[in-house]
Amino acid sequence: MFYEKLKEKREQLGLTIEQISDKTKINKKFLEAFEKGDFSVLPRTYARLFLRSYAVELGLDPSWILDEYEKFVAEPGETVQQKKQKETSDHHDQEKTHKKHSQKKADLPTIIIMILMLIFIITVLKQVIKERKQPVASIKTQQIQSHRTSPTTTLPDTGKVERSAPQPQPPVSEKFITLRMITTDTCWIKLTRDNEEPGDTIFLPGAKRIWKAKEKFDIIIGKPAGIRLFLGNKDLGQVGINGIPVRLVITREGIIKKQTFRK
Repeated sequence: MFYEKLKEKREQLGLTIEQISDKTKINKKFLEAFEKGDFSVLPRTYARLFLRSYAVELGLDPSWILDEYEKFVAEPGETVQQKKQKETSDHHDQEKTHKKHSQKKADLPTIIIMILMLIFIITVLKQVIKERKQPVASIKTQQIQSHRTSPTTTLPDTGKVERSAPQPQPPVSEKFITLRMITTDTCWIKLTRDNEEPGDTIFLPGAKRIWKAKEKFDIIIGKPAGIRLFLGNKDLGQVGINGIPVRLVITREGIIKKQTFRK
């Protein structure tokens, strides 16, 4: 089988799963599953992407690997072309369903904002009315009595000027760079902070996350059009388009490196 060729070629080159994972940034558990013929660990879009990268790293023909993969996962009696047409139709149906749900939920935030604004206006009006009712004369009387009762103390002149000792300054806290994420569609993300171990997760629409790092973020996004990124309070804008995964390297200066993975 084609997936056995992956393991044979890797062993011929004298490479380990860990070495391939470091070079391709693919989680080693996915590589091990591929070599066993288990492709259920990932959606087909990501499986195709990782298989292509794996084949290129081993020096195999990626087109042949992907064709064999499509034959392997196709249902009995279903051609590769029929399977692709079915996937395209399913994707369109999912997008239509998501748009309908989004339209139904669009009115809810507007109603909540209007209620909060109304509460704020009522609170401000109550405070203004309360301040206007307070007698001005009583305020002046309190100020005069305060001046009369305050004792005045005269300090003896010693001829010396005392200087206060300098106060110790608090230590400056170490600053981090903050990356904030909001998803608008289901999206797979693999994130590496500084020199830490990478982690990958599939996020659902509406997910929010905040990460911090000392120097940089290295992030791979499976569906770039379904995500918004903010560096601190700065919107990094559209980072890619659907169907073309992208890798970003982000520092304090912003996005310093951008790499797309063509299918």
